Amino acid sequence: MTSTANAAAKIASIYPKPVAQTSFPRATLERRVLCYPDVPGGADVPDSIRHIGAVLGNISVLVAAMWWKGKSIGTVAVIRQPPAPFFEKEMALLQTFA
Repeated sequence: MTSTANAAAKIASIYPKPVAQTSFPRATLERRVLCYPDVPGGADVPDSIRHIGAVLGNISVLVAAMWWKGKSIGTVAVIRQPPAPFFEKEMALLQTFA
């Protein structure tokens, strides 16, 4: 199994879960891309993201809410391993998909 397939299998093992236990509420309420460049060491990293880090190891994460006709319909996330800061250009690109 490739490292990407292995990571996907690990993430799939922790979902589905109740929406309240995901990054969806915060991403929706704040209406911005949430950036966690250092998941294990970040002070403001939510438990839902820390749990993914516990499963995958040291990671960086971006999360954006997806909107359709003014309603939030989910989130899209990008995980980077090994962790590294995200550039404004990368965050803006994610926002275009959300």
